[in-house]
Amino acid sequence: MKRFLYQTSLFTAFSLFFTGTASFLSGQSQYWTPPPWEAINEESRGNFSNQPQPLRLVAPRNGFATGQIVLRGGRVDSARMGNFEGPGNANIPSDLTEIRFAAKESPDFPVSHENFDLLLDAPPSTNLGSNTLQPVWLRVQVPPSARPGAYRGTLRIGTTQVPVTLEVADYLLPDPLDWVAWKHLVLSFEATAWTYGHDLWSEDHFAKMVPSLRKLKALGNNVVHIPVQGSTFYGNDHGMLVFREERGVIRPDFHFVDQFLDLYDQHVGEPRVLWLYMWELRQGDAHQERDDREVRVSMVSGSGNTLREGTLPLFGLGEADEVWDELITGMRERISQRGWDPDVLMVGTLGDARDRPSPQTLAFFSERNVPWVVFSHWRGDPTHADRELDLPMGEGTAPVGLAEFPYRVLPSDSAPSTLGGGWQEQYTVPWLTTSRGVASYDAPPVSFRLLSDSSVSSQDRFPSIGLGRIGLDGWRTLRPGDDREARFPILHIRRNGWFRLWRHNPSSIVAPGPNGAIPTVRFEMLREGAQEAEARILLERALASGSLSSERRREIEEFLPDWIGQRYYVGGSRSYTPDTTENWYDLIARLYELAGQAARDTDLVAQVDAPADAVRLFRGENARHWTSADGRSIEAEFVRYDSHGVTLLLPNNQTATLPLERLSAADREWIREESGFRLWRSRDGRELEARMLALEGNQLTIERLDGIQFQVDISNLSDADQAWARSQ
Repeated sequence: MKRFLYQTSLFTAFSLFFTGTASFLSGQSQYWTPPPWEAINEESRGNFSNQPQPLRLVAPRNGFATGQIVLRGGRVDSARMGNFEGPGNANIPSDLTEIRFAAKESPDFPVSHENFDLLLDAPPSTNLGSNTLQPVWLRVQVPPSARPGAYRGTLRIGTTQVPVTLEVADYLLPDPLDWVAWKHLVLSFEATAWTYGHDLWSEDHFAKMVPSLRKLKALGNNVVHIPVQGSTFYGNDHGMLVFREERGVIRPDFHFVDQFLDLYDQHVGEPRVLWLYMWELRQGDAHQERDDREVRVSMVSGSGNTLREGTLPLFGLGEADEVWDELITGMRERISQRGWDPDVLMVGTLGDARDRPSPQTLAFFSERNVPWVVFSHWRGDPTHADRELDLPMGEGTAPVGLAEFPYRVLPSDSAPSTLGGGWQEQYTVPWLTTSRGVASYDAPPVSFRLLSDSSVSSQDRFPSIGLGRIGLDGWRTLRPGDDREARFPILHIRRNGWFRLWRHNPSSIVAPGPNGAIPTVRFEMLREGAQEAEARILLERALASGSLSSERRREIEEFLPDWIGQRYYVGGSRSYTPDTTENWYDLIARLYELAGQAARDTDLVAQVDAPADAVRLFRGENARHWTSADGRSIEAEFVRYDSHGVTLLLPNNQTATLPLERLSAADREWIREESGFRLWRSRDGRELEARMLALEGNQLTIERLDGIQFQVDISNLSDADQAWARSQ
């Protein structure tokens, strides 16, 4: 997980890097160790004691695990997590761990929650009263190369030592963008700009988007939208793709879109769907008449970038079709330039009204092979299992590329032992569920833990292959010039009745921090539940493959009903608030164990089918010769350099990750020059490997190998490093 720290000294930053230290508690404290999916609030009555119970964590390789410990009373001093020691002298270093403090309110922004949800870098207060609670979160990232087995470490809280056990399963979780289950977490561009007081689409605004984008990648997000229309259901005042008017000529301007696509490509990767938010039908006859003939867009004039509201004739009416053609062509060029599949481009959004838009509008996109994104109750439409490509409208058809529906998906009352199967649909159109009403803004963490698993389901008549329309960063904030209390952006656009379809879903599952989005408990639970969903899907795919031994098949068939029944059923009825007993840890450990065995038995890789050009293949012209520290050589492509080491793509199209020190001095120098990383030294001689992101005055922003960014005062650096930074 990527995180931003409050402004701190270089000495503090180096301490965090080398020891995993964060401010914490000492003194007379009592401790309670609930599971991370349990909601903690002021009404919680835990099993507190003077000595903390051990933390138990369960994770796959290339995955992560979280745990929490709740303190009552005491004073804030310090805490740190040491290295994890595992089998055969294996270890997981402390710099792959993170300590955060759960809070109900943001110290700097008008964001609050019923539970202790916001995960801050520092505790909100230095002292805890005798009845004041402070949940503390530990998160461990497990490298893909970690040796399976039990690891042990110690979380030190002041002078108190908390034993931590990490069980690493022999199951290699695919990278998030290779996950089978689809995700559509919605970015709220206006909320980010308003929260931080930046001009829309300014350099500062785009910089604040980066933490949100990184969290999209962590969740395996693969659907993203670019607003073209203004005053949308999502609360967008202005489009990102704007139109420039110069000497009476109007043309699409891709300047802001190019910046966003560059950031998205760098921090997330290729989406499965990139849709231009170009049309929707608003509530009320007067609005609908306008929506039948024009599109609300954002205009700029001459060489300036000042946004103003404007309109263009609707596509398909002929009056502005040359402009719309240029827009479609320009987007396809930008998609191809980034090596993405051109078929990711779609437009949206269609709703419940079946007599709109006009046949001319439908024909415009059909002739250009651009499908629609649909959000609908689907009343009167083809049933989900039919997977029809064409959506019947009033007097025409709309080619549909992605459909999202607001229904809640849960295991069937008549079949409590089954849940999955949505992944195996041979779909023409993928369907995503919003699970409306299941995981509201103040819903307990367990609802988010189960959300990904339940969203990939063949239950009822709406088989779904993923989760859509959950807001990522639509924070409660003040609109410029609005003297009312802070609101969610979606509620600023009252004339659009679609907010009723959203009303039970959260507008945000992360929180605003000093430099952009920071995690919440709900975010962590959605993410950890997503990796559990991938393991469950792998088991179901293995059963369907016909390649399992009879013994392995029996084990999986016995396990899945237990997995589903204990998580979704209480007293024989469907529920998203199950009895979260300690046995869940055993279930999760068994899930990962079976997933690893099934993957080895079937050679099954848990990833969706992808176009050939979307799969990275070894190409000799991109390779270079590498030399190891002991003189051996190999030809490979450089992929990345991060906290896991140096990743290379080999001629057999497999990747290998090795420590930097295993390479020759020349190769180490080349990697640092290519990636931008270098060794920084403080005045007292401490070293940190990081790359420079920005220098404003004396404030230097740098990024560690694990992606964590923070600011330091440049005066704390060595003279040589100060001179180098100022020369860049």
